[in-house]
Amino acid sequence: MWKKLPSPGWLAFGTVVTVAGSGIAYDKYEQSQIRSLYVNHVRNEMSSSLSTNVKPRKLLVLVAPPPNDYLDTSLKLWRRWIKPILHSSGLDYEIVSGTKQGEIRTEIASRVRQLRKELIEQEQQQQHDAQSKKSRSWLDWFKWCRGVSTTPDPVSEESPAASFDTRSVLGIFYHNEPQPVVTEDSLLDPSVAGGVICVGRGAYKEYIAGVHEGILGPLEEPPKVVESDASSVTDTTASAVITENPSVKEISVTQPAETAVAAATVGTTMNETGAVNTDSTPAETIPAETTPTENTPIETTPDESSEEKEGPKISKPYILPSDYANASIPAELSKPLIIDPKTGAPAFFEQPLLVVAVPNLSGFTTIPTRIARFYQKRFLCEQVSHSTLAIVEAKSRPFTTTDLDLSAYEELDWPKSWVESGKERGSEWVQPLQGDDRVLQKFRVVEPAIVPSLQLKEDQSKKQELSPENK
Repeated sequence: MWKKLPSPGWLAFGTVVTVAGSGIAYDKYEQSQIRSLYVNHVRNEMSSSLSTNVKPRKLLVLVAPPPNDYLDTSLKLWRRWIKPILHSSGLDYEIVSGTKQGEIRTEIASRVRQLRKELIEQEQQQQHDAQSKKSRSWLDWFKWCRGVSTTPDPVSEESPAASFDTRSVLGIFYHNEPQPVVTEDSLLDPSVAGGVICVGRGAYKEYIAGVHEGILGPLEEPPKVVESDASSVTDTTASAVITENPSVKEISVTQPAETAVAAATVGTTMNETGAVNTDSTPAETIPAETTPTENTPIETTPDESSEEKEGPKISKPYILPSDYANASIPAELSKPLIIDPKTGAPAFFEQPLLVVAVPNLSGFTTIPTRIARFYQKRFLCEQVSHSTLAIVEAKSRPFTTTDLDLSAYEELDWPKSWVESGKERGSEWVQPLQGDDRVLQKFRVVEPAIVPSLQLKEDQSKKQELSPENK
């Protein structure tokens, strides 16, 4: 034991460390309690089992990093407070993340365009089947008049390869007949089927822009405007110089695959008949390095592996927000309810939408606010867990124009220098979010206020237990 108290410096140091550590430990403990409360509630409420041929309800999760930060910042919020609740509820999910601006918008727009193509093919197939059925009915009538049997023979029409099933040979369906696999979303009410979670204000902006681009934009990419100067420059290259070199002529005849590369390297131009245009430029003016030989390495285009390393391709918007009013809703999406032909569930943009803000401050002047938030993460945990419970229970309402400002307070944390530079280069995130009423009326948004807070209930029950009236 100490014979005397430590010095005032050590006492101050011990007090600061104890208070700081106690605050962190208390906040971590409260976070774990809140997470356990929601996880246990969801596990008990979603304890019903599904049939073996039914796939569970599936959510689409879009994750974008905060400005001037890494993607792991948003993924931490997802892994800590959203994923455990979805895992305990038994719901399936698909994550789409983007590290660059435009990746999520490009992915969402391509999915909407793919859905439109599938709907068009489905409608064409239905028309073709109806036409063939009509023509077949007349053919059967003529056969019936002649006394020919019109009943098809299933044994003769069905091929042995089509009727063979390995599972039947193994005896899997000996006691139970095979059943078609369906999704739970196709069996539920359209207002509670599926769901979309946008983690971050940036992901929400790209989701709205991507849906509008896919619905109001064209199916194919608009043609790019090519400047005429580029073609004139290539036509004026000194291509006739190579005509005096017999090696080039030999390559152009025997190796057509290398001719294009060699011609692009030295700047040769070919006419429609395959002959090389001639000029008065002497052959001695070309350096020896430009003449393609067997020892000269030929430049090739980057392979697919290098493209995969660069990341997904980000395409420019097929339609700008200023052109939304002039565009029309396509005929395949004009129905009140759009059903995905593959899953039988409503289209993902008609499913309930939840937006989760990712507060993230940076900079030296924001250190006091960052410290205060660090010791109060339990409140953010409660907010995110409560919102996740709302989408699990599918508590939603129709989308309104004011919902375009969901999680708009997150933009207050964005660095001002980043916002200013984004405005200069035309960044998508710093632009005001615009929407078309014809598209927005297809959306549904999750309303957490409909679901009572479990943490609030827990606090009220504890107060009632500690009140003097209950003692």
